[in-house]
Amino acid sequence: MKISRDADGLRFVGECDPAIGFLAVDVHCVRCGRRIDPHVGARDVSFGCSGCGAKVRRFWSEAEMHVYLAEQWGHLRRACTHPSVTLHASSSGRGMTTPPHILSVGTNPTLMSSRSLILRGAGYLVDEAYTVDRAISLVEADSIGAILLCHTIPRDEQKLLISAVREKRRLTPILSIRSYAYETPPPTCVAVDNDPEALLKTLRLATAPKRLDP
Repeated sequence: MKISRDADGLRFVGECDPAIGFLAVDVHCVRCGRRIDPHVGARDVSFGCSGCGAKVRRFWSEAEMHVYLAEQWGHLRRACTHPSVTLHASSSGRGMTTPPHILSVGTNPTLMSSRSLILRGAGYLVDEAYTVDRAISLVEADSIGAILLCHTIPRDEQKLLISAVREKRRLTPILSIRSYAYETPPPTCVAVDNDPEALLKTLRLATAPKRLDP
């Protein structure tokens, strides 16, 4: 089921998938309907429409833009019955499943907070751990769907955490956020660039229900 929400001249389009929950899809221009991609430059961080030429929304920084996007996706996910939300198709009748539970591990509070806001805005449940010991206790005590390993965790501590996770949950996806392009991830981990769009795409693929061959 596709849903959309209009705000600030932008139309946020998402998908309510009965199998994996809410997915952020695209941002369109309300005026002409064309898909809009963000422009990030040294002096211009904005959403502008190449179709009708409208400068829809400007931001002070790229970080402010990502926070804004996370908030808008969060509104769309939570407000499906609000008058500003349009339903594009009827529900299939099946109940929505619980969104994937993500464990985010890192040492930088500002970076972790911004990342969690983006993840929650995309529909994920998020727990934060600022030490390896805390991360291990959460893995042992809770139903974690995937682990997000920040580059701020030293490599030796990453190895310790990965080893502990693999003892308990051999198939749990572990995404390793790169500190630079083409950095090799630790064994059994999936590399992901330090970029919100790449992170959400990789996480969506990692947590999607696996199809079993007949």
